[in-house]
Amino acid sequence: MLNWIIDLENIRKELELDRFALVGHSMGGNISMLYSATYPERVSSTVCIDGFVPAIREASEVVKNLRKSADEAVNGTCKNTVFKDLDQLATIKSNSKWYAGLDVELCKIIVERNTTSVDNGIQQIFDPRLKSASVMYLNKDQIMEFYQGCTMPVA
Repeated sequence: MLNWIIDLENIRKELELDRFALVGHSMGGNISMLYSATYPERVSSTVCIDGFVPAIREASEVVKNLRKSADEAVNGTCKNTVFKDLDQLATIKSNSKWYAGLDVELCKIIVERNTTSVDNGIQQIFDPRLKSASVMYLNKDQIMEFYQGCTMPVA
């Protein structure tokens, strides 16, 4: 996440912004919170949609998780799944924790906009690294330090 915080700061500098409102969704919400705590004087307000707390792990799990993330990156084992068709993808999604039993036909509407055709079916379009193990987790004390660093309004 450090690279994304650096990217945000470089964008802010490039755009010559003194202060700005920051909106983030999902992982972007986590990045928004971390950036806002790191540079509170540069953020007028922060809106986090479906994400404000980075994943928390105990300190004893950090090295094991870093290894898992490195192995996935080196071995290329985190790839986008190929589905037979939109019906199969929507059915799987409707049964997942993220869609919590949403009707299959409604799931089709949601997931269709994020798919592409491939030789043997369809794939969702996203960076497969989003499904890999995070490089680094924070513990509860570290998360609390970031919360306390967010001095601007947060929604």
